[in-house]
Amino acid sequence: MQPNDSSAALLPEAENFDMRPRTMSAPADEFISFDAKTSDEPRPRSRSIRIHAPVIYPRSNSIVSRSGKRIVKNPSRVNNIEEEDEFPKNTVPLFRLNSWAKDTGNKDEGDEPERQQWDNPIEFLLSCISMSVGLGNVWRFPFTAYENGGGAFLIPYICVLMLVGRPLYFLELALGQFSSSGSVRVWDMVPAFGGVGYGQTLGTACVTTYYCSLIALSIYYLVSSCYPILPWTECHPELEDVTKICIPSGGNMSELVSCFTVNETMLNETVCVKSSMTLSDITPDTVNATIISSAEQYFRDGVLKEKTDISEGLGLPDPALAGCLGICWLLLYLSLKDGVSSSGKVAYFTAIFPYCVMLTLLVRGLTLPGAEKGLRFFFTPQWEKLGSLKVWYAAVTQSFFSLSVGFGTLTTYSSYNKFRHNT
Repeated sequence: MQPNDSSAALLPEAENFDMRPRTMSAPADEFISFDAKTSDEPRPRSRSIRIHAPVIYPRSNSIVSRSGKRIVKNPSRVNNIEEEDEFPKNTVPLFRLNSWAKDTGNKDEGDEPERQQWDNPIEFLLSCISMSVGLGNVWRFPFTAYENGGGAFLIPYICVLMLVGRPLYFLELALGQFSSSGSVRVWDMVPAFGGVGYGQTLGTACVTTYYCSLIALSIYYLVSSCYPILPWTECHPELEDVTKICIPSGGNMSELVSCFTVNETMLNETVCVKSSMTLSDITPDTVNATIISSAEQYFRDGVLKEKTDISEGLGLPDPALAGCLGICWLLLYLSLKDGVSSSGKVAYFTAIFPYCVMLTLLVRGLTLPGAEKGLRFFFTPQWEKLGSLKVWYAAVTQSFFSLSVGFGTLTTYSSYNKFRHNT
């Protein structure tokens, strides 16, 4: 082939590789043909151009960046990776969905550690159960149902639970499992909602401090219940107040309190005083005493040490309550120090124990005198309350309390699942 009358030219291999789009991955031995004339003739229109069909890549677990590094998304969460068993040295693992768009493949140092996973799928299930079954069900639900129509409250509650609560519950689990991100970073896929994750974190922190205070009181009462005589069943002389009359557990109020009507005292109100006082001891300066139980006296004056005012200052923390609160935070730390590996083991207790408590309270309540009347009164539906918006609002609030949705915890729990876990 002479240089002057050549009809086709081959591009060099290196040049051909540089001009080809990187996503087409065309072989190096193929060429683009065109007609070339001598320099003194006008250049004609090219007769044919061979265009390679673009290579369409299916959705896979890795891509090759422009720098030549292979970027792998969550290698441990996908079981059917069509790659080598051991990744090359220049492999960059990614753990977030939106990292595909942001990463440039230049993470030589400081790569994120591989995300932890549940040791057993049952631990994830028990953790979700322990989140849903708690004080909101044991304490709040009976009171809310009684206050909003009794048995009729179950109708709006079940409707809201099925139409609002359960879909939100599944949505949080799906978002966390798909993105493998916590409650804050999961919103990177929608930057406009980025503040939602921080709001959930702040709300969870407030609820955590509130619940730790309640658990501290429970620990205090647990220790106090080891005494031969329960301290809240009797009145304590050192806690007495001149304006209050304490009635011990099982005591008869008529033997401890004397009430004098308006006609007897010639005053404008009925006056109740201790039984040791007589009618002649009552003067216009006599204070009408407040009747309280021994349990209330022990809780307010013995445990909380309430003050009527804080003009003298807040005072120092109570050593016993501070110690119980410290124990609560220590248990919380021990449960979370190893991530889901330790919290998953704790879930076996936190998910099963509330059911044991509720079963014990149910058996105890059914054996008390008048239990049949109480159940009939509690479950008798008040149909007229179904038309009240307050009842439906209470149903929505209770469903959120029962399922614990909106706190971001479920999203974080599911982010430790395998990608193909059947939620």
